[in-house]
Amino acid sequence: MIRTIGSLVQEPLNKKCWFFATSLYVLACIGTSILLGASLSGVGILVHAVVSRIDQHVLLRTNIEDIVLGGLAIAYALSDSGFFRLPHPTLMNAVPVTWWRWWRPYGGALAYGAALGLGVTTRIHFGAFYILCIWCMFKGNLFYGAALMGVYGAARALLLFPISRYIYGGSCANVESPLLRLTTSLETAKVVVACVLIVFGTYIVVSSMIML
Repeated sequence: MIRTIGSLVQEPLNKKCWFFATSLYVLACIGTSILLGASLSGVGILVHAVVSRIDQHVLLRTNIEDIVLGGLAIAYALSDSGFFRLPHPTLMNAVPVTWWRWWRPYGGALAYGAALGLGVTTRIHFGAFYILCIWCMFKGNLFYGAALMGVYGAARALLLFPISRYIYGGSCANVESPLLRLTTSLETAKVVVACVLIVFGTYIVVSSMIML
């Protein structure tokens, strides 16, 4: 993915072309992330509406959802740390390189951004993505879900700038060594994110159990 998208935004020699292509990628990525968050929240609203008609103990249901969310956060943190393996469902392992060949630079940038903003269109290294999705559903608030996933989409899109510069450095001649260093950095990032998930999950579980 990094090779494909990095090449896409590095290719135009004109700085204006580069800026426009990259901006399309970022905007499309954020846009579909917002749409994903709102859609997940919409599903949560429908589920909550149905459950509320059946079960009137809304506060109890909310606390149970928080405990489930916190437990899954801890579980995915341990999974990302290598203690065991949890599923990382996706629709595909990578975005097609043919998009770049057919529509570069602007159409390809727009297509890649729109696809990657959905998250599940490429390999997902961090279990935190699934926690965000579940959080949106449990929260059941369209604005909250859109904002939460919008921030995720922005963070993912803007990483293109330092990563592509780090790998290519103005030249696409040899990217094997930088990619190896990037893989090492990715493993370090997984440990950091796992620690954050454990703290988050523990806090949610403990505070929810106190309120039961």
